[in-house]
Amino acid sequence: MSKDGIKFVTNSSNFSSLPGSIFCYWLSQATVNHFAKDKRLGDFGSARQGLSTSDNNRFLRFWYEIQFNKIFFDGKSCIDTVGADKKWFPYNKAGFYRKWSSINEYVVNYADDGTEIKKTVMEKYPYLAGPGFVVKNTEWYFKHGVTWNDVGTGIFCARYVPDGFIFADAGPMYFSQEDNLFLAFFNSNVFQVFADIICQGMHYSTGHIPEIPCLIPSDDEKARLKALALKNIELSKKDWDSFETSWDFRRHPLLPEGH
Repeated sequence: MSKDGIKFVTNSSNFSSLPGSIFCYWLSQATVNHFAKDKRLGDFGSARQGLSTSDNNRFLRFWYEIQFNKIFFDGKSCIDTVGADKKWFPYNKAGFYRKWSSINEYVVNYADDGTEIKKTVMEKYPYLAGPGFVVKNTEWYFKHGVTWNDVGTGIFCARYVPDGFIFADAGPMYFSQEDNLFLAFFNSNVFQVFADIICQGMHYSTGHIPEIPCLIPSDDEKARLKALALKNIELSKKDWDSFETSWDFRRHPLLPEGH
């Protein structure tokens, strides 16, 4: 009971509808019903953690610290890294608050399917049966999807990542057949409401995100949401590319054509 004499009453069975039986007694019945009856993000795609190098100082670089023609931008799978004449690959790492388009700052030395990284992992953690506990989910590397920052104290922000990136453990990804649709949902106010209920700490983890309820809209609404998401991606990328820290930088927008 609050100090104002207001009493909250709920059926204890409601808690069993919530992931982990979270003690959220203040939720409305409509919100509880979404958890009880709706499908969840895990029904439409897979959320995965990615690569932890175990030594970022050794294996990570900003892209502009590397000779540009030594970066492999066209990887499709880890097979492409074996025997390649380039050892640096785009790396989707968690970063500052930014929605819609990816933060393209880092590259990672993942030559020969991460041979050096895996060797370092086993040297540091000899009790592991293999490097897969640290070098996670390699079958998902280089695939397009939606990423976010695992750790955050503010509003959730999701970004589209195109093909060709390895992703970090702190920059997990969600893979589905309709990236733009789910990107729009991830960046919505409704998603934030559910995320605040499930993710009550500082982590937006791959264990929590798939538990968020999700309603698939009509075909017309899906088309509208996808178009809006695509437009936002384009605008966000254009903004990113207007700065010299982007590897796709061409010209500052304040300069006239030809300069």
